Amino acid sequence: MRAYVSPIGYDSSRVTRTVISNGLDTDDWIILLRPAIEMDDNRATQAIRDVRQMLSQVEPDTSITIEEIPHDDYEAAVTRICEILDAFDGELILNLSGGPRDILLALSTAAFVYHDSIAEYLSYSDIDGEVRSLPIPNLVVDTPSASFRTLEVIEDFGRPVSISELTEAREIAKSTITRHLQQLESRKLVDTWQEGKAKFTDITFTGRLMVRTKADTNR
Repeated sequence: MRAYVSPIGYDSSRVTRTVISNGLDTDDWIILLRPAIEMDDNRATQAIRDVRQMLSQVEPDTSITIEEIPHDDYEAAVTRICEILDAFDGELILNLSGGPRDILLALSTAAFVYHDSIAEYLSYSDIDGEVRSLPIPNLVVDTPSASFRTLEVIEDFGRPVSISELTEAREIAKSTITRHLQQLESRKLVDTWQEGKAKFTDITFTGRLMVRTKADTNR
């Protein structure tokens, strides 16, 4: 069972195109986040009606629920969305596009809090109309200092690096490097792969952001 969680404003296509592009099953849920107070309630209600109509043509038994989120209290909005995410017992898919910016910002913040519980992050492009899966980084992961130093060295190479090169650069035992890489890969900070008899590693997008964050902190 999956739940698509999406802000809803006046444009229903930001919701429907994202869901239809990713696929809709019989037991899927659609959770729409709307402001508790709407400036144009008629347009907002029509957008929700359009979502119901469009998705019912794809999967008639789809469950759609509406959650009202305070737009004028950021902390309350984040807290309410966290409660919604926490209450769902299934696979969560977040649509980080469309809807009022107040709600989208709160949802984006909650996405970082519940990073490990989110199966996928989707976004509808206003530029080319494509729906893309986003590699949202986990920036709150705890990494041992020695392993983090190995991550920094990998970043310094600026390219995929072999284990032998990394061992030489760090001037520590290969077994220690292997342990560091296991810790880093489990946190999605590096990728590792085999090429013939040689093993290589490279830093991920999340890993680069972690190194940048650490550098900014130490300035």
